[in-house]
Amino acid sequence: MMSLPNVLIIGKNPFSEQGTEEVKKLLLLLLGCAVQCQKKEEFIERIQGLNFDTKAAVAAHIQEVTHNQENVFDLQWMEVTDMSQEDIEPLLKNMASHLKRLIDERDEHSETIVELSEERDGLHFLPHASSSAQSPCGSPGMKRTESRQHLSVELADAKAKIRRLRQEL
Repeated sequence: MMSLPNVLIIGKNPFSEQGTEEVKKLLLLLLGCAVQCQKKEEFIERIQGLNFDTKAAVAAHIQEVTHNQENVFDLQWMEVTDMSQEDIEPLLKNMASHLKRLIDERDEHSETIVELSEERDGLHFLPHASSSAQSPCGSPGMKRTESRQHLSVELADAKAKIRRLRQEL
């Protein structure tokens, strides 16, 4: 249930303080996966082979990942049939808060994906573009078509200049 690391920060500026925090988050998630997967005995054996200080630090991080209620959502309570209303209520509140946080994260990531897709597709126009191409009432598809038409006209002009220069030569 930990929030996912921001790979954009890791990719753009991995050595910044924020980038380092995101890498730590990624490593914690990987460690949590390692000690909770089907091959956890194999990973634990390798951790046991580390020196004492490293082993102690890794153990502290494993506890942070696996025992912190902010990081873990335990589904085992759903298998228990004889739980009282008082026991179930905090679990349901915890689940609701996790779901709300996941929905918020999904929305943030969705917005980021849209922004990056627009940037990749060239929908953010350059400052020297014509004012008609930047009009807010046009749809992105129309803006892209107008931009392509503008580039086609420029290409035709350039080809005409090349032909004239060849004739002069």
